[in-house]
Amino acid sequence: MISPRCTTNILVILAVSIGLTGCRSIVTPQWSLEDEVTKTTLSAPQLAPDAVILEVAFIRVAANINSSDSTFWPDIDEMHLSVDDRKRISQNGIRCGLIAGALPDSLNELINGDANTVDLEALTGSLNLNLENRNQRLQFRAGQAGQIVMSKSVKENLTVITSDSQYATAERFNQAQCQFQIKTYPQGDGRVRIELIPQIHHGDPRAEFIGQDGAWLLKTQRAIKQYDAVPIEALISPGESLLLSANSDNKGLGRQFFVINDDDEKTNHLLLMRLVHTQYDDLFAPNETPLE
Repeated sequence: MISPRCTTNILVILAVSIGLTGCRSIVTPQWSLEDEVTKTTLSAPQLAPDAVILEVAFIRVAANINSSDSTFWPDIDEMHLSVDDRKRISQNGIRCGLIAGALPDSLNELINGDANTVDLEALTGSLNLNLENRNQRLQFRAGQAGQIVMSKSVKENLTVITSDSQYATAERFNQAQCQFQIKTYPQGDGRVRIELIPQIHHGDPRAEFIGQDGAWLLKTQRAIKQYDAVPIEALISPGESLLLSANSDNKGLGRQFFVINDDDEKTNHLLLMRLVHTQYDDLFAPNETPLE
């Protein structure tokens, strides 16, 4: 018969043995919280191969400054468009110039005027998205349509006169807002072809079904009048900018888009678009179909 003292000694020995065995079976983790966070950090999002980044800013100037004898337009290349294209947009009150590289001093002086809130430093590559200041950084895909809204408010009534070499046509719209449809087509040499088409969005919103990727989507939008006969096309390189505004005739689409779009005919608006970056490169894909 085992005595109580022996029983106690056996229990102590078993407890010590179990404790030692348990200590040997515990493995200290070979990682830290910092290491784990590093392993699980998400990678930065990648731009699409055909992505194009544009910076867009609106510059306010006095109407008499944006005239035929302005000080800044002579510093901007308006000859980058063909003769026919310049004639067509001029007949409709629009002018478009190309700025290669840095903005000219004459334009910088206007940007620094009291009427503007454009951040010059932002135009070097870190433009903030600020709809009140109307500075934006926009991303586009090849051939996909985007919108540049030219007026912050909707007009109760808007009359637009368009012209060609022979005729002039007047149209009236209710609840109207001026916009440019923009499409970008990156080229294999690093340049981008930009296409702008004036549009008038008007009337009350209406819902309609639109087919997309094999499915039907319910989309609410207003009626759109698109002026396909007045396209603006330009081929620009990274770092170059396009400048658009009304011409000195103060008529047609130019008047509606750049002069009276905010109920202030004493002020003209200049639309400045700078090409920041393009992803497309056909150097390693020579068999791919070139972008239109």
